[in-house]
Amino acid sequence: MKFSLLFFILFIGLKSFSQSNQELVVQNIPISYETEKSNCYITSILTIGDKTYVTVDFIQIKMVGVDEEGFEKYKVINNNPKKRTYLIPNEDCLISPYDGKKTIDDIIEEAKDKNNWFVISASKGKVISLYVNGAG
Repeated sequence: MKFSLLFFILFIGLKSFSQSNQELVVQNIPISYETEKSNCYITSILTIGDKTYVTVDFIQIKMVGVDEEGFEKYKVINNNPKKRTYLIPNEDCLISPYDGKKTIDDIIEEAKDKNNWFVISASKGKVISLYVNGAG
């Protein structure tokens, strides 16, 4: 009886610790476990075995006017230096509302243009959606 009670208390304590932890570490890569949606820059994409991870830097986009040709002008604000890493579970999450389905190679190519920013939605360490949203 005492052993069962001790095990139960220990199990509940470990479960609540893991749920409150904001990062999970996979092969020395801290994985953000927060549910988020944000504009971002992609800082790196890393494949380990059959798993691909994306590291992003969240940004804010502020419209600052319209140029002489009628195109909106934006300013990128990057006040938070924290980087976040997520697992890309499969390419099904790489669907752009503008161009349709993308591959990881497409995202890598788009991320090479440092003027491109992306929108990422993530939950529990995994990307839900990721697509290029604009150029600064």
